[in-house]
Amino acid sequence: LSGGTAKEDSSYKTPFYTWDSPGGPQMTIGLKGHVLNPGFPESYNNWQETNPRDLIDAQLIKEPTDKNVVRALKKVAKDADDLVIATDFDREGELIGLEALQEILESNPNLATLESNGSGGGATGTAVKRARYSALTKDEIERAFANLDELSYDLANAGAARQDMDLIWGATLTRAVSTATRRFGSNFLSVGRVQSPTLGLIVQRELERRAHVPEPFWEVSAKFAHSDGSFVAEHTTDKFWTEAEAKAAVANSKTPGTVKEITAKKNTRKPPTPLNTTAFTTDASSRLGITPSRAMRIAEDLYMDGYISYPRTDNTVYPKSLDTKELVKQLVAIDDFKAAE
Repeated sequence: LSGGTAKEDSSYKTPFYTWDSPGGPQMTIGLKGHVLNPGFPESYNNWQETNPRDLIDAQLIKEPTDKNVVRALKKVAKDADDLVIATDFDREGELIGLEALQEILESNPNLATLESNGSGGGATGTAVKRARYSALTKDEIERAFANLDELSYDLANAGAARQDMDLIWGATLTRAVSTATRRFGSNFLSVGRVQSPTLGLIVQRELERRAHVPEPFWEVSAKFAHSDGSFVAEHTTDKFWTEAEAKAAVANSKTPGTVKEITAKKNTRKPPTPLNTTAFTTDASSRLGITPSRAMRIAEDLYMDGYISYPRTDNTVYPKSLDTKELVKQLVAIDDFKAAE
């Protein structure tokens, strides 16, 4: 956006960038995920004195996830006369944009108006400019800022409702189960909307694994010498379920082997589908022996350094607005990817 003229600065250890344009001075600041998270008021903290049912209707409060980010946002927004939200193009991105807006308006109420929408804690307000893009390429960014949309309060409130439900569901059941089993302190039993069904799947799979009775089998393969180098061939029977059958197959094999037929066929392979999170962690584990947690840390480092797209995604389709040929040109300019030219 700055044509390479942006200067980096920071406020409360949070980086921001400034540059001049025909429309006046510009500034952009990055966020670290969610700006705010829902929480219960302090009066609900005592597990023994609070009935878990009371958590369901508690009036939730919003707490900063990183106080330095909130301080920096308020400081840099103080003198602003215009605002564009440019967070991720999804429901969580919309919510993060709204969270940032709520904090910004405390320091500069002239940028927009915002009001609470009912007891659910939703928000409505005036139109706020929104840049929507699905790829961090020059063309896509410039297109997004040349065709600004509006912040969707409905989408952001949907994200906030999901967030609130996660907290209420998890906190209520965690306390109910833990107090019923008298598991307190660090020994509490954690219950969650996502983690508990996942744990159920793991337990079910583990029980199946323990119930499995292994059956021995034999495989027969032969190594053939050849002037171009040796090669291994498998027996036409994949597995022999008795040792006698396997030994008989070996005994019936003749040396030297004779090539009876040579066939050739043409095979067309499509380019591989982009990896989503599940496929990526599965491949990393099965092919490279890297644990899913370590694989995701590596992927996030690569993402932050600009080598790959956002790793936490279920999406396997590139947007039509993304010029994939231009993207490949940029990638092969990096020495590590020269071989892809």
